[in-house]
Amino acid sequence: MSETLDLISQLCQALEAEGVVYCHWKSTAALDRSARGDNDLDLLVSRADAPRLTEILCRLGFKEARLPPERQLPGVLVYFGYDRAADKFVQVHAHYQLILGDDMTKNVRLPIERPFLESALPGGVFKIPAPEFEFIVFVIRMVLKYSTWDAMLLRQGDLPATARREFEYLEPRVNWTRLYAVLQEHLPYVGATLFDRCVRCLRPDCPVWTRLQVGRGRAVLGQTAGLPGNGLTAHISVRSGFKPPNVNRGKLLVVQII
Repeated sequence: MSETLDLISQLCQALEAEGVVYCHWKSTAALDRSARGDNDLDLLVSRADAPRLTEILCRLGFKEARLPPERQLPGVLVYFGYDRAADKFVQVHAHYQLILGDDMTKNVRLPIERPFLESALPGGVFKIPAPEFEFIVFVIRMVLKYSTWDAMLLRQGDLPATARREFEYLEPRVNWTRLYAVLQEHLPYVGATLFDRCVRCLRPDCPVWTRLQVGRGRAVLGQTAGLPGNGLTAHISVRSGFKPPNVNRGKLLVVQII
């Protein structure tokens, strides 16, 4: 990645030198664009390292951007920096939780941040997750965004070209034995059978009805963010792309798709 911006190189070097646990958690098929500052940097960071990340960003001249309340996501902060040599702004999304869902809601959390980060390895400029973890999260993200009734009705159910390229980039890199082991250990409520159906529904030859059956499925509501408890607290049926009543971006759902 010879075209990496100086500011981005300095950021990644500082994160490594100061032992910040992080990875560039999505769109690794386009890391060259991220390194050039053409894409946002989506960094998943250990919450314990949030103070060190903030100090590094401030030291490098980044400024936090406060989004309007309706666009704010729990556990996600946005920063802008300026690379003078390239005359280009760099946008960093610091994620402390894996928040997924439809673009208008983003109210589903996958509570696997720790093992996801533990899987990360050097990938050039950035640390990147193991392909099995990234592919699992990518598939669930895409199903939540593009395989729901509302997405189909609004004619937004087709994967965009960038997502199609990402699918084609990640799938051959996956060790399926390891992937199923990850599901069994960290996402047993998804499981191999449902995950295989989700992968199938992202293929271009998948019938619409099959995609709708996966996208509309039942969801099991786990504990909401900020509330105590270890087990499941309620069972509800929701369409994955819709926001359930009385749930906003201030209260996330830990959702099990079954």
